[in-house]
Amino acid sequence: MQALMSFESAPPYTAPLRFFLTAPLFAVLAGLLIAFEGPDIFASRWMPATLAVTHLLTLGFMLQMMFGALIQILPVVAGANLSQPLRVAKIVHVGLTLGTLLLAGGFYFGATTLLS
Repeated sequence: MQALMSFESAPPYTAPLRFFLTAPLFAVLAGLLIAFEGPDIFASRWMPATLAVTHLLTLGFMLQMMFGALIQILPVVAGANLSQPLRVAKIVHVGLTLGTLLLAGGFYFGATTLLS
């Protein structure tokens, strides 16, 4: 049995686009941090810079891409309509972006206030 896809219920393209445009910036930031720290960053998985890079890549890059894809795909494939997709995307995007930056900064600089 094949489910019918409803392309009419797709959100505006700007809803997932913000996630897809932000994700590569986090990957570049992680790459710059690796280049700045040098090979010492791989000495231990508990190094502050290693934790920061790990979370920049997983939360900043991968999760941004996943949220962008989910916001685009769920209404079309699963019929899970968002009542206000642009508003939901904006709130989630701002929270995810700021949270990831604060978490990575807290790990890197050892600032516990950024982690709480």
